[in-house]
Amino acid sequence: MAALAPLAVAATLVLLTAWSAAGRAGRGAPVAALDAKVMVPAAPGAPTAALVVLRNPGDILERLTGARWGAVSVPPGGLGAPGR
Repeated sequence: MAALAPLAVAATLVLLTAWSAAGRAGRGAPVAALDAKVMVPAAPGAPTAALVVLRNPGDILERLTGARWGAVSVPPGGLGAPGR
């Protein structure tokens, strides 16, 4: 039984390599930042806000479902999305 684990791992790696080489893994691309703004507060000690528009130019259908930075969570569509 112990000999089957390395064999299964090797077979999985071979299959994944063949799948990727055949182009079935999609074309991953870096995320592009299209626009960015920093909102500097007028009041001392108030938090600074950063707004960034991100785009995935790859052919993999992915969707950003939220973001988190520290204690702040951003729902899908952003904080100003309808129904929020």
